[in-house]
Amino acid sequence: TTAIAGILHLGWRQLVVVSAGTEGEDTLKAISDYIETTGKMFFVSVKDKAALTAASLSENDRTVVLVHEDDDATVVSPEAALVGATAGKAAGSITYMHKALKGLTPKVMTTAEINAIHELNGIAFVLASGDGVTSEGICASGEYVDIIDSKDYIIQNMEYRIEKLLHSVDKLKYDN
Repeated sequence: TTAIAGILHLGWRQLVVVSAGTEGEDTLKAISDYIETTGKMFFVSVKDKAALTAASLSENDRTVVLVHEDDDATVVSPEAALVGATAGKAAGSITYMHKALKGLTPKVMTTAEINAIHELNGIAFVLASGDGVTSEGICASGEYVDIIDSKDYIIQNMEYRIEKLLHSVDKLKYDN
């Protein structure tokens, strides 16, 4: 969280912490709780629903949890594929459900297994109709990711445009 505080001013919106939870690093919960105060989004992956339950992130609107353990040992941060598939898109123009993720192996899951992940407000990367896609588009709180992302985008753009207006006029008059 100390390192994150030092880069907040750099204009980014999505965070992936590839070393989260390793020795010497903040826990997922600490990072998630900190991100709640920043207006940014935190994307993280856990290996199974037990890890999602243990993280206890259900109050956090700004954390997106992908429940995925890839068969390929070289895949270290599956959540980076989700950010890569969505970050370049205009806020509000996409949903985070049914997104194809490059470089990941989708899991064949039963409806009950997928629903168990959704009940914990996680997202799975599953094989559906022959394609690997995300199963849902929700944050750890259960709110849709695109709603939080769109709200943030609108607020950031309003702040930016107001600041630019204040830079371009001698005085902002209180009339039409």
